[in-house]
Amino acid sequence: MENTIITPDLSNPVIQKISNQTWYRNPAVLSQEAEGDTKYIWETKENVPSPSEGMATLLYGLAFQNLTLNRDGSSNMLFIPPFFPNVYIHHQGTWQVAKTEENAIILNTKTPVSNNTAKIKVLDLESKEQTTTLQVSMDFGNRLMDFRFFNNSFHTDPVKREAEDYRWIEQQVISTAPLNATDFVGAWASANYDGTVSLPEPKEKEIIRVTHIEDLLLATPTLLSGQAFDLRADGTASIAYKVFENLFGEDFQKALPEGKTLASDATWEVKGNKIFIKTDEAFFYSVGEVLFHLPVYGEYLTQVGVVEDLPIRIQKYRYYAIELITKTDAGFWSRITTNDAIFYAFLSKTPFDVNNTVNIKNAFK
Repeated sequence: MENTIITPDLSNPVIQKISNQTWYRNPAVLSQEAEGDTKYIWETKENVPSPSEGMATLLYGLAFQNLTLNRDGSSNMLFIPPFFPNVYIHHQGTWQVAKTEENAIILNTKTPVSNNTAKIKVLDLESKEQTTTLQVSMDFGNRLMDFRFFNNSFHTDPVKREAEDYRWIEQQVISTAPLNATDFVGAWASANYDGTVSLPEPKEKEIIRVTHIEDLLLATPTLLSGQAFDLRADGTASIAYKVFENLFGEDFQKALPEGKTLASDATWEVKGNKIFIKTDEAFFYSVGEVLFHLPVYGEYLTQVGVVEDLPIRIQKYRYYAIELITKTDAGFWSRITTNDAIFYAFLSKTPFDVNNTVNIKNAFK
């Protein structure tokens, strides 16, 4: 959704106070609803633009973490989905002061499931010592919710505090220098691939930041679950996938040949400052289908098997455009653009034996 930024009217002192800073929710609501933090006033299934939007109330309750209203008219919403370790989804938008209601703004933004317009009304703003509490209602048209925010982050871990701050992304400089393909021959894995993520205090390279995602629930990016790219000197490649047992259950892993990793055949090449990886047999799955039995969203899908009544699908015309930020002996920071998402992630060097993989088209027959 394209939005033209208009500098908001800051003559209202309440709008002045809530803008130009980040407002944080209490993470305690992820495990146990903190009294007053979130209140669901009403929601309706009418005029819902997509099946995943019907689950957005759950997403706001469990994953919505902070809101920033910049005085230039831009905004940022942070979502941390509970089913992916160390994934931080930042979505940009715009906001304006409402013209017909006092102490209210109109927010236009992308969320992990759709584009949204919300009227945010300030219900209460209270300061005590160094802490300010902001109570707002957010009217999305098909749902109305109350949220309580605070002016300070609840995280003490410096890696998490940096991950929830959009300024980290703004400070990353994408290299425009032409890449040498021979420097990237080998296997490179995203976080979560080897299953050794550090919880609850992650290492910096274990953080995956997302700045665009088409639909987290209906067309879930496999990079979030963890995957590896084996790039060979002859231009062929393999894309290997980590499959979360907590999402798919043990039966999915048992359906694979013993000791084998699920993989797709691919090709790769370097063009200028980008690595392009392409496949016509990408593993496709949907968290919404696995957890909530929602219909999937995606083109060019082919079913190649079934595990415990869960269809296993591949997708044609998938690509990854990988750009270099910084390179180290252990791997490199990158911006990864796919058909429907943009990630900032560290790709680590990883051992890889193609003989220990099974192609997805043959795995479930």
